[in-house]
Amino acid sequence: MAGFRKMFEADPPAARTQEFIEPTPQSRRRFAIRWGIAAAGLLLALALGKLWFAFLNSLPVCDDLPYLRATLLAWIIVPFFVGIYYLRLGRRMLIHQQWPPPGRPVFMRQRIRRGRAVRWRAYGLLTMSAVALATPAWGGYLLHRSGIFSAPVAGSRCAP
Repeated sequence: MAGFRKMFEADPPAARTQEFIEPTPQSRRRFAIRWGIAAAGLLLALALGKLWFAFLNSLPVCDDLPYLRATLLAWIIVPFFVGIYYLRLGRRMLIHQQWPPPGRPVFMRQRIRRGRAVRWRAYGLLTMSAVALATPAWGGYLLHRSGIFSAPVAGSRCAP
C-alpha cells in the first residue's frame, strides 16, 4: 500500500519547495467570467431544452422524428468538445510539469504542484480525452445501427 501512495506523491520529500500562484485582479476576473459563462450556458441549455421538448410534444408522432434525430446528433457532439478541452489541458500539464499550468486563472492563492502526481493527472486527462473524442464516433455508429435514420417500414404509422 505504501508503494501505491508513493506513486501519487507529488515530489520526493527532500525536493519539496512551497511555491504558490498569487491571484491578480485580472486573473480573478477571468476566473469569474469563465464560471459565469458556464453557469449562463447551463441555464440557457436547460431553458431551451424545456422549450424544445415542449415543442416536440406538440407535434404528431411521425412529424417529430427529424427533430429527434437532430437532437440526438447534437448531444453526440458534446463529448467531442469536452475531449478537446481535456486534451489541451493534459498536454499543457505534461509540457510544463505543473498544476496549474502557467497562464491559468486562479481565484485564490494556490500551491503549485509538480512531479509524478501531475504526470498521472495529465495522463488521466489524456485518457479521458481519448474516450471523449471516440464517443461521438461510437454514438454515431450506435444511432446508425438503431434504425432511427432508416426509412419507415411499410405498414407502420409513419409510412408514406
